[in-house]
Amino acid sequence: MDNRETLGAALKKLSRARTTAEWLEDLRGEVPCAPVNTVGQALQDSQVAEDRMVLEMEHPDLGTVRQLASPIKISGTMPEHRLGPGLGQHTDEVLRDYAGATDQEIAAWRSKGVL
Repeated sequence: MDNRETLGAALKKLSRARTTAEWLEDLRGEVPCAPVNTVGQALQDSQVAEDRMVLEMEHPDLGTVRQLASPIKISGTMPEHRLGPGLGQHTDEVLRDYAGATDQEIAAWRSKGVL
């Protein structure tokens, strides 16, 4: 700990002397290591494709959209992936079933701009 700042500066300078690919070439198999990826790089990784971590779904307004799949993987099962509801899609149902509102009350709120 006494030389932490000096050592950190020296390692930073040394690490910038070569590319990530060059360091990985020399260190793999000797030192546990991996690159620090950007989000874009991580999503392009072959393991992400192999594990089906990004999936494409059809959106009613946007067409085909890419989204992250469930990170939970259980052998022999495939989780159901679906889009969430649209903005306001279940408003009437929630107000009726959980707040006890009538259709007339909901219509009145809509006409007044409450909803």
